[in-house]
Amino acid sequence: MATFVHRCVGGIGTTAPAYKVDVVGDVVVTNTSNFYVRDNGGTPRSIASIDAFNSMSLGSGTTSPLRIGDNASGVEIGGVPGNPASKLSVYGNQSIGAGYATVAAPTNGLLVQGNVGVGTTACS
Repeated sequence: MATFVHRCVGGIGTTAPAYKVDVVGDVVVTNTSNFYVRDNGGTPRSIASIDAFNSMSLGSGTTSPLRIGDNASGVEIGGVPGNPASKLSVYGNQSIGAGYATVAAPTNGLLVQGNVGVGTTACS
């Protein structure tokens, strides 16, 4: 079902579209790997893509800020080159905790606010 009303507002799966394009239900896009949105200057920017291995990348460029793979690969943050060896791979420095939210960790380093247990099950 498609409904189109005045002022170029269209609805798919709805008779009361609230936006220029309003879809109720699943959307399938075939034969493409990128989803683009134009920035304020009119330049199309890739904000999401799917690769041949069904990994979804959010961001743009050859190394996306966030890539979520299938069950075998895991999650990459910071544009990890290649396939991550762990379920969570972070490429670059990391800061954890509200107190370090605006503090940069050293290159490939880690800053953690609070207790950290290494090799123990009882961290205090």
